Amino acid sequence: MVCHSKSWSRRVRRIIGSAAAALLAGPLAGCLVNPETGHTASAPRVAVTQLATPAPAGPGGVVYVLSPVGLNVRAGPGAAAERVGGLSQGSRLDVLGTTQADGRPWLHVRSRTGALDGWVLDDQELVIHREMAQHVESSSGYSNLFPAEWTLHSGNPATMESPTGDADPATLLVQSADSLDKLAATPVTAGGRELRQESPILVYGKTTYLTIYMLPGAGFEFVVKAKFEHAAYLFDYRQGARPQPDTALFKTLLASVIVP
Repeated sequence: MVCHSKSWSRRVRRIIGSAAAALLAGPLAGCLVNPETGHTASAPRVAVTQLATPAPAGPGGVVYVLSPVGLNVRAGPGAAAERVGGLSQGSRLDVLGTTQADGRPWLHVRSRTGALDGWVLDDQELVIHREMAQHVESSSGYSNLFPAEWTLHSGNPATMESPTGDADPATLLVQSADSLDKLAATPVTAGGRELRQESPILVYGKTTYLTIYMLPGAGFEFVVKAKFEHAAYLFDYRQGARPQPDTALFKTLLASVIVP
């Protein structure tokens, strides 16, 4: 992963609403690829990192920190509780229990090493309830999280695919280019028919929109394009046959994206 300038912090502040923003950790020290070991990235490096070795989960399962700016851990449930530590993106947490505070769900969590024990807000833009891996695309410098059981094909475009025979088959494609007009035409799947658009969609603090297509035969395709200072990006998610499109996981993965 590349280290980011001060403008990174300014852009990312917009990702989370003001209520949740109070729960985020400050700017991360260094550019951690595997928070469990503290090893930092160097260039060139491998394109994917297993964020944590699978281990017995806590009684409530596990969550991974999704937010690019990290997450505060508090002594008790609620934004007013004392901050006892912070965690970087990709950190694995065992869930020990749940409760409601300030009208929102909170998780009692413990870090894998046991060094940090406290409470975090259970918000889909902050944490995700499944095993994750991290993709760092050295050719363009962006990174994103994706389900650990998926297969990565690095490059430009890079693709991340669910296992063969998965009950909910999906593929995420990420492409970068100098400008929006140099990105692949969409929908990537020929014959897709546009159903609707959804907005606003935030990718690393950039406001854009999502277009949903119905694919010929079966399935759906979701498309998001965004132009940043140094590059334009296409995020294309293809979903297998189902009665209605479900954008939840795609939006969650978009929330993990970091661009240089």
